[in-house]
Amino acid sequence: MQLLTNAVDFNAMRANRVARGCPVFCLIGRKIPMGKAIRALSFSAILFCPALTFAQSHTATLSWTPATQPSGITIASWNVLRGTTSGGPYTQIANIPVGTTSYTDTSVSSGQDYFYVVQAMDTAGAVSADSTEAEAVIPNSPPPLAVSTTSLPPATAGISYSATITASGGTGPYSWSGIGVDGLTFSGTGLLSGTPSLAGAFTQSVTVKDSTGATASASLALAVAPSTSNQPPSVVSATPNSGSGLGPQTFNFAYADPNGLTSLNAVKAEFTSKVDANSCYLEYIEAANSLYLLNDAGTNWLGPMTLGAAGTLQNSQCSVDVGSSSTSGSGNNQTLNLAITFTSSFAGTQNMWMKADDNGGMTSGWQFKGSWSVP
Repeated sequence: MQLLTNAVDFNAMRANRVARGCPVFCLIGRKIPMGKAIRALSFSAILFCPALTFAQSHTATLSWTPATQPSGITIASWNVLRGTTSGGPYTQIANIPVGTTSYTDTSVSSGQDYFYVVQAMDTAGAVSADSTEAEAVIPNSPPPLAVSTTSLPPATAGISYSATITASGGTGPYSWSGIGVDGLTFSGTGLLSGTPSLAGAFTQSVTVKDSTGATASASLALAVAPSTSNQPPSVVSATPNSGSGLGPQTFNFAYADPNGLTSLNAVKAEFTSKVDANSCYLEYIEAANSLYLLNDAGTNWLGPMTLGAAGTLQNSQCSVDVGSSSTSGSGNNQTLNLAITFTSSFAGTQNMWMKADDNGGMTSGWQFKGSWSVP
């Protein structure tokens, strides 16, 4: 086999990855004397620079300049070889067409050193000796960005709470986003703080972003225990809280008790423009699942009837389809759904009031929650 001969000049560049850029340090190789049976090319440089993406991908790019060949020798292609030890052994990783004098190695690993040589192959299939070795140093990549916190410390309703959520990996500094649950506040520094309002099980969703724009998210369970001191129940909302018509109309009355639903005794809803007499005043007893309607005189309760059972409670102002009414509860919240029809004699704007009483004698007091116009 005829060897291809020429002189070679070689330069190698070593680059280290940084967060924003790729500084290069140049190592000058030795010059090979004329007349040695070596290669038919000169290595101009090897340049390594990782891709600036959070995927932590790295590449090593080699380029070379072919030398002038003796008469009768025509280079057909280039062999690129790689090893992990200086001086070899090397393994061929690519064969490059003669018109291309560069190659990008995309199969490099973080924290590894690689050593490259190039061979020239002529049209007769003869292969030159190895070029001067060039080294690429692949830097260690930071681990992927992740939310380090896997659980939150328990909280107690009505008591001040604070917990810091942490992250790891990626490239700092970090910034956080998320909406605090149960009355808590979540800050851009990862601090979850405040005073939880209700007992129950909650899920706190958070997202962290690093300086490269990479993000990671997590959903963390937060258990809020009932308050150690008794707190009064509250009225939350009436839906709809405005409108007009005789009905039938289903109204959803929402209540809450920080001590748990079992602490609720009675919840009440009233449509009135004056006092309890000649009003549409309803009371629901949680423990008995019983619904009452105040009589016209405001002196006695009509009922009870079991919520969900067929039947009607009625006075001169309104009637309630008990079979079409229902209640639902979750955690500390209860919703009373009442199918109400008003009478034309109850015409006018009727204010909507709500009240909740617990078993310990504590009360929300009457709260105005809207109005309804009866034609």
